[in-house]
Amino acid sequence: DHFLDPNACVFIEVSGQYHALESGRYFHFGISLTELKRHLAKLAFELDGPLVDADADPAPAYDLIRSLKATFEGPMRRAISPDGLLWRVPWQVLNDQHEEITLLPSPAFGSCSSDWQLPSEPSVAIWAGPGLEFVEQETENLMSHFPEAKVFRTAAEVRANLDGQYDLIHVAGHAHYSAANPMFSQIEFRDDAVSGAEIAASGLRVGCAVLFACNSGRLSARSPMEPDGLVRAFLARSANVAVASSWPLSDQAACLLSKHLYDLLSSGQSINESVQLARRMVRKEMPHPFYWGAPVIFGGYSRPGEYAEAEIELSW
Repeated sequence: DHFLDPNACVFIEVSGQYHALESGRYFHFGISLTELKRHLAKLAFELDGPLVDADADPAPAYDLIRSLKATFEGPMRRAISPDGLLWRVPWQVLNDQHEEITLLPSPAFGSCSSDWQLPSEPSVAIWAGPGLEFVEQETENLMSHFPEAKVFRTAAEVRANLDGQYDLIHVAGHAHYSAANPMFSQIEFRDDAVSGAEIAASGLRVGCAVLFACNSGRLSARSPMEPDGLVRAFLARSANVAVASSWPLSDQAACLLSKHLYDLLSSGQSINESVQLARRMVRKEMPHPFYWGAPVIFGGYSRPGEYAEAEIELSW
């Protein structure tokens, strides 16, 4: 109990029913596993509307968001430690008018991970993929803040530097989610793709990973108490925090989010504050939640007031 973060809330599923523990209080939610699956499927359909029509009406998505928010509103805190299917709830859009939510593998790992700030002279790597209209603009925006950043455009370059140490890694481009084995989810480059399994098994060390690529934050919920896929790969390499996309990410929205995010981070804001404010700025220009709601913050394996030093073991 000494290590439980008072800013964190634990969500659990027991026999198809959902419960929460928060600051010594207990909550029971009137939604079953079957109902939650159905609701999330409907919401995913509406959130993907702009993939078919860039000007899709956001009203149906907002109606479903409000309904889901009413279900879980009581105990939502700055940080949530989910269980099973609850990892796939888009908490970041349910809590959009309040402090940004961080998803934690356990309440013993502190929500302070989202207080991460850029060091004064950060070591930065940019992994830039091919074939997207706004990736070059996104890369140029980053280079304006970090002129000494290393830019890797091929899988060969990334693999040659997987024993490096960086304060920040930014991924811009295509990613592919593997439902069959999430650790084989991949980031695409000109010559090849790099898998989450490769990253997790490497000697890479990173403080913060920002993965602005499609489905980079998508989770299978097979590991009920932890994230998997590309997020888990970077957390395994000691990342204190990872920011990734819960669904297919608009190239243009990613560029806008990136610009605002690094303007804010470079001004001394925390990653939590920067994501929150960048999200609101994009929402003013692109009101459908598909555009502004995709990024979610994942906390790393560190306790309050600490940074992650020990690596974690993975199996897949």
